[in-house]
Amino acid sequence: MLMKSIAVAVAVAGLALLGAFGSALMGAVSAPEGREAAVVTFVVTASGLAFLGIELYEFGQLIADLICLYS
Repeated sequence: MLMKSIAVAVAVAGLALLGAFGSALMGAVSAPEGREAAVVTFVVTASGLAFLGIELYEFGQLIADLICLYS
């Protein structure tokens, strides 16, 4: 019974965060400049990609910085 309660609480918390996530993503891609960097950062970070032991969030930020630098 306890495991079901925890699962329900986690599901409700995840659903509660969907609005904030959608709002943040819309804010990130609303401006034309930097749109590619925002989307690529999201995709790379969410993909589980790892390279040479670099953590996901660092790798996503590195890719976004390179996109901003060269675009």
